[in-house]
Amino acid sequence: MSQDALPERALRFVAKFIVSVEQLEILLLLSDSPDKYWRVEEVFQRIQSSTASVTERLALLLQQGFLETDSRDPKSFRYRPASPELADEVDALKPLYLERRVKVIEAIYAVPDQIRSFAAAFKFKNQK
Repeated sequence: MSQDALPERALRFVAKFIVSVEQLEILLLLSDSPDKYWRVEEVFQRIQSSTASVTERLALLLQQGFLETDSRDPKSFRYRPASPELADEVDALKPLYLERRVKVIEAIYAVPDQIRSFAAAFKFKNQK
Protein backbone atom coordinates (compact mmCIF):
# COMPACT_ATOMS: atom_id res chain seq x y z
CA MET A 1 0.00 0.00 0.00
CA SER A 2 1.40 3.40 -0.92
CA GLN A 3 1.85 5.96 1.83
CA ASP A 4 -1.14 8.04 0.74
CA ALA A 5 -3.46 5.08 0.05
CA LEU A 6 -6.25 4.51 2.53
CA PRO A 7 -6.24 1.39 4.69
CA GLU A 8 -8.43 -1.44 3.43
CA ARG A 9 -10.56 -1.16 6.57
CA ALA A 10 -11.44 2.45 5.73
CA LEU A 11 -12.23 1.57 2.12
CA ARG A 12 -14.60 -1.21 3.24
CA PHE A 13 -16.34 1.10 5.69
CA VAL A 14 -16.82 3.80 3.05
CA ALA A 15 -18.15 1.26 0.56
CA LYS A 16 -20.57 -0.16 3.10
CA PHE A 17 -21.92 3.00 4.72
CA ILE A 18 -20.92 6.30 3.13
CA VAL A 19 -22.89 7.52 0.11
CA SER A 20 -21.72 11.14 0.02
CA VAL A 21 -19.25 13.62 1.43
CA GLU A 22 -22.17 15.41 3.03
CA GLN A 23 -23.19 12.24 4.90
CA LEU A 24 -19.63 11.73 6.14
CA GLU A 25 -19.35 15.33 7.29
CA ILE A 26 -22.64 15.08 9.18
CA LEU A 27 -21.52 11.83 10.80
CA LEU A 28 -18.21 13.34 11.86
CA LEU A 29 -19.86 16.54 13.09
CA LEU A 30 -22.24 14.65 15.35
CA SER A 31 -19.53 12.24 16.50
CA ASP A 32 -17.52 15.21 17.80
CA SER A 33 -20.34 16.01 20.28
CA PRO A 34 -21.87 12.66 21.28
CA ASP A 35 -23.85 14.12 24.19
CA LYS A 36 -25.50 16.86 22.13
CA TYR A 37 -28.79 16.42 20.31
CA TRP A 38 -28.76 18.20 16.94
CA ARG A 39 -31.80 19.51 15.11
CA VAL A 40 -31.82 19.54 11.30
CA GLU A 41 -31.49 23.32 11.23
CA GLU A 42 -28.35 23.22 13.40
CA VAL A 43 -26.73 20.61 11.21
CA PHE A 44 -27.70 22.60 8.11
CA GLN A 45 -26.05 25.73 9.55
CA ARG A 46 -22.78 23.85 9.96
CA ILE A 47 -22.86 21.75 6.78
CA GLN A 48 -24.43 24.37 4.47
CA SER A 49 -26.14 22.13 1.93
CA SER A 50 -29.94 21.99 1.98
CA THR A 51 -32.32 21.16 4.80
CA ALA A 52 -33.95 18.45 2.69
CA SER A 53 -30.61 16.80 2.02
CA VAL A 54 -29.51 17.09 5.66
CA THR A 55 -32.82 15.52 6.71
CA GLU A 56 -32.24 12.59 4.32
CA ARG A 57 -28.68 12.06 5.53
CA LEU A 58 -29.71 12.12 9.18
CA ALA A 59 -32.46 9.58 8.47
CA LEU A 60 -29.95 7.34 6.68
CA LEU A 61 -27.43 7.58 9.53
CA LEU A 62 -30.22 6.74 11.99
CA GLN A 63 -31.22 3.72 9.90
CA GLN A 64 -27.58 2.60 9.64
CA GLY A 65 -27.24 2.60 13.42
CA PHE A 66 -24.98 5.63 13.90
CA LEU A 67 -27.54 7.93 15.53
CA GLU A 68 -30.45 7.92 17.93
CA THR A 69 -33.31 10.37 18.32
CA ASP A 70 -34.35 12.22 21.44
CA SER A 71 -37.35 10.48 23.02
CA ARG A 72 -38.90 13.92 23.68
CA ASP A 73 -38.09 15.28 20.21
CA PRO A 74 -37.81 12.69 17.41
CA LYS A 75 -36.44 15.38 15.08
CA SER A 76 -33.31 15.75 17.20
CA PHE A 77 -30.41 13.39 16.63
CA ARG A 78 -27.22 12.52 18.45
CA TYR A 79 -24.30 10.26 17.72
CA ARG A 80 -24.89 6.92 19.39
CA PRO A 81 -23.44 4.00 17.41
CA ALA A 82 -25.38 0.77 17.73
CA SER A 83 -22.18 -1.20 18.34
CA PRO A 84 -18.61 -0.66 19.47
CA GLU A 85 -17.49 -1.78 16.00
CA LEU A 86 -19.34 1.09 14.35
CA ALA A 87 -17.83 3.55 16.82
CA ASP A 88 -14.35 2.13 16.14
CA GLU A 89 -14.83 2.50 12.38
CA VAL A 90 -15.87 6.15 12.72
CA ASP A 91 -12.97 6.82 15.10
CA ALA A 92 -10.56 5.28 12.59
CA LEU A 93 -11.95 7.26 9.65
CA LYS A 94 -11.99 10.64 11.40
CA PRO A 95 -8.20 11.29 11.31
CA LEU A 96 -7.97 9.95 7.78
CA TYR A 97 -10.53 12.51 6.62
CA LEU A 98 -8.59 15.29 8.32
CA GLU A 99 -5.20 14.17 6.99
CA ARG A 100 -6.13 12.77 3.55
CA ARG A 101 -9.45 14.38 2.72
CA VAL A 102 -9.01 14.05 -1.05
CA LYS A 103 -8.28 10.31 -0.80
CA VAL A 104 -11.38 9.76 1.33
CA ILE A 105 -13.54 11.77 -1.09
CA GLU A 106 -12.11 9.78 -4.00
CA ALA A 107 -13.00 6.57 -2.16
CA ILE A 108 -16.57 7.74 -1.63
CA TYR A 109 -17.10 8.49 -5.31
CA ALA A 110 -15.16 5.46 -6.55
CA VAL A 111 -17.72 3.04 -5.13
CA PRO A 112 -20.19 2.02 -7.83
CA ASP A 113 -23.81 1.74 -6.74
CA GLN A 114 -23.82 -2.03 -7.32
CA ILE A 115 -20.97 -2.52 -4.85
CA ARG A 116 -22.62 -0.20 -2.34
CA SER A 117 -25.86 -2.21 -2.61
CA PHE A 118 -23.98 -5.48 -2.18
CA ALA A 119 -22.10 -4.08 0.83
CA ALA A 120 -25.37 -2.93 2.39
CA ALA A 121 -26.39 -6.56 2.65
CA PHE A 122 -23.57 -7.07 5.15
CA LYS A 123 -24.24 -4.14 7.49
CA PHE A 124 -23.15 -4.33 11.10
CA LYS A 125 -25.93 -5.73 13.21
CA ASN A 126 -27.54 -3.60 15.88
CA GLN A 127 -26.01 -4.92 19.10
CA LYS A 128 -27.83 -2.78 21.67
